[in-house]
Amino acid sequence: SAKTPKADDVPWFKTFRMVGDPMDPVWNHVNEQMRLILKGKIKGIDGIKGAGVDSMPGHAVLNLQKITASPAIEAECGFTYTYLAKAAMNGSSPFKEKSTAFEGVAKTHTQALQIIVKSDSGIDSVSDLDGKKLSTGYQPQPDESLTQSVLKKYGISANVENNFFDLGLVKLSEGEVDAISYFVPIGSDEVAKLFKANKLKVLSVDRDVPGISSVVIPSGTYKGVKSDVSTIGSNSIWVCSSELSTEAVKDITGFLVGNIDHFAMERPELTSMTASTASEDIGIPMHPGAEAYYKS
Repeated sequence: SAKTPKADDVPWFKTFRMVGDPMDPVWNHVNEQMRLILKGKIKGIDGIKGAGVDSMPGHAVLNLQKITASPAIEAECGFTYTYLAKAAMNGSSPFKEKSTAFEGVAKTHTQALQIIVKSDSGIDSVSDLDGKKLSTGYQPQPDESLTQSVLKKYGISANVENNFFDLGLVKLSEGEVDAISYFVPIGSDEVAKLFKANKLKVLSVDRDVPGISSVVIPSGTYKGVKSDVSTIGSNSIWVCSSELSTEAVKDITGFLVGNIDHFAMERPELTSMTASTASEDIGIPMHPGAEAYYKS
């Protein structure tokens, strides 16, 4: 069962709002569980009745825009990626203005661009994708933009089609596309199931893409992956509005980090998250309330 830390000092809210992404099964799961956990635990505006708790749809870019909206924020907390949070603070693409109106709360897991092909496809490197059929996600998800950045770095082009993640997996299994390229958690449960049912391999991305880090998919992450695979990726992080008080964010961090085992029961990608790793490699300044929780 979920654990609920003491929340006597949480400020009053009319509605406490979180933003995630309905197309991301991990984000969607954590936000929905947080909505249930926080119900009745956040003080309502009358100081007695629990405030409403909403989990709203969004995506990595939109979430930051809602959390930093002016003159009034549209959400208190939500998910994004470290590389996009840094871009927002620098005012670089896809953001047009700098924003420091948000801060980090926790790192949940690492997301990676995973370019997957069948083992017997004859495709051994990204360069071999030139002219091949490739399935990736829809904008504004990062899948396509990151995939196109990689293809550009290799100086090649592919016949790219946009499909939702589940359909992309089916099309690869049935041979309708030569490769899939999606920005998903390392150890994605859906990808792991695909590897169990098919003989597949993940292609290494060994060229730098500006603004995003190099990450490693460890050997053994998926069936048949017998050596480490380098690619590009970013940490998935929970952030909050800088307008929230230290007391509020300390307690909210406790609700999030204190329920890691609960979240991971359904989403095994989250088993890499621990009370200590949650505060590491967030990549942006941490909210004082989150700092207070980790030091307590």
